[in-house]
Amino acid sequence: MGTVEASVDPPKIARKRSSPGRSRQASTLHSGVMPELPEVETVRRQIAPVLEGATIEQAQIMDVRLVRPFDPEIVAAELVGERVAAVERRGKYLIVRFESGRVLLIHLRMTGSLRHARHGALAEDPYRRAVISMDNGSDVA
Repeated sequence: MGTVEASVDPPKIARKRSSPGRSRQASTLHSGVMPELPEVETVRRQIAPVLEGATIEQAQIMDVRLVRPFDPEIVAAELVGERVAAVERRGKYLIVRFESGRVLLIHLRMTGSLRHARHGALAEDPYRRAVISMDNGSDVA
């Protein structure tokens, strides 16, 4: 009896190619939800105890792009008197929910942070876009 040699190619494994700049984790699902940035959740956890239950006493919007097409002074005036009910996160956005039912969306942009001063003593920052002063003495920018 002769021997039969068979050449078997190794099985090819189909791999999903990711786009340039796209993380391979983007295709990983966790409980049916895409994982979000932990940095945004960290900021939410740190700022929530400061904001929740506090009322906005003063608001200054220095960058008109934040509220366009609306007038920054009008938007700032509308924020005054709002009491924060909750601070939540959705993706890369922080959601500040007010007791009135209104919502303020905050995107952390490139810095990835909010600044907080307990007694309204925020350091000067040439890139500051807005400052909210709370009734608990805190300033958030």
